[in-house]
Amino acid sequence: MLLTGPKLQMDISENLLQFHSLESEHQDYQRIVWLNSLHEPIRDYRLYAVTNGVSSALYLVIHTLKQLAEDEQHRFPKAAHILQTDVYIDDVTWTASVAEAIALQK
Repeated sequence: MLLTGPKLQMDISENLLQFHSLESEHQDYQRIVWLNSLHEPIRDYRLYAVTNGVSSALYLVIHTLKQLAEDEQHRFPKAAHILQTDVYIDDVTWTASVAEAIALQK
């Protein structure tokens, strides 16, 4: 059983007004145990990515974005600000010119 983690996303109304792999040392924490039949051995699969839909996925996505913004704000202050203020779950709601969006993406 996985805990969902605390809510980190802002309310959608607040946002309207104003990209998942796991490192190898974390892969043991997310596994699938599979039994096809009672006549076959149990299979154990390690997951290499956060699975969308598991209870902790939303928390992990948002926490990762917030941590990335904090860690890299000295190098990319404008992009960090956007990640901290203009993201709802994993969608960026910030808009600008195409040229500015491309510059931020790079």
